[in-house]
Amino acid sequence: MDNNNEPKLNFLINLNGENCFDDESMPQENHFISVIEKDIDFREALLKLGESQQERVRIKTVILDSRLDFIASTKKLKSIFNEEFTKMIKALNEKYNAEVLAVKQLFRKELVGQGLINMVNEVSKAGWVLVIKENSVNLYKCYNPEFMVKLGMFEDGKVREYQNVITFLRGIYVNILHPKVTSGTIHLATDGAKHPNCEEKFFGSACPGTLEDREIPVTDPKALIALLNEISSTYEVMHLDSAYYVPSGNFTERKEQPQWTTA
Repeated sequence: MDNNNEPKLNFLINLNGENCFDDESMPQENHFISVIEKDIDFREALLKLGESQQERVRIKTVILDSRLDFIASTKKLKSIFNEEFTKMIKALNEKYNAEVLAVKQLFRKELVGQGLINMVNEVSKAGWVLVIKENSVNLYKCYNPEFMVKLGMFEDGKVREYQNVITFLRGIYVNILHPKVTSGTIHLATDGAKHPNCEEKFFGSACPGTLEDREIPVTDPKALIALLNEISSTYEVMHLDSAYYVPSGNFTERKEQPQWTTA
């Protein structure tokens, strides 16, 4: 290769000295041209043309390379599909649940019978509602506001009224699956200290006392309401002869005609 006829090489030789290249390291033709060629952004090209001092320029090669961002497009499509699919499933579930509810209502009416429906309607007038739990069917009375339990009674007729509230009665559950009142038939929900006639604090089985073996007349709404009222009035006071504990604290005491107890 004749170095004298190559202006690029002459420039480099003048700049770096005569021996900057030997025969083995001598660049091939168009080597430096290929080095300085590069791809530039279209906007960068426009900017360079605008900054050019030339009135006319000659563009040797222009390649427009437009690509779709398939990953971003796929993610967007997936997001839209998921959103629409979720809406469709929600609408179907709502319709399905409405149909299931209608079928259940018809089924339960046939299964339970009009007698239970009439009983529930009657006891609701007295402030009791039907609550179905895992292993029990309960009539439930909710105290709102909570009932303040301050009175304690003894079998001989003594009534003890405490200065401070011993516990707050929130509700009473009566399991009507039991044909008669027995241990575990009545549960109390309380706040504060444990009710003296209840096995546990906050929620527990109540001692039935003289209510034990009383029939639960589910087929006679009037008799059932009378029993429920008797149950609620029983646990609105504390029966202290056979209580799990006798509350301490200041109290006043008076004598009344003896009433029945939860002994």
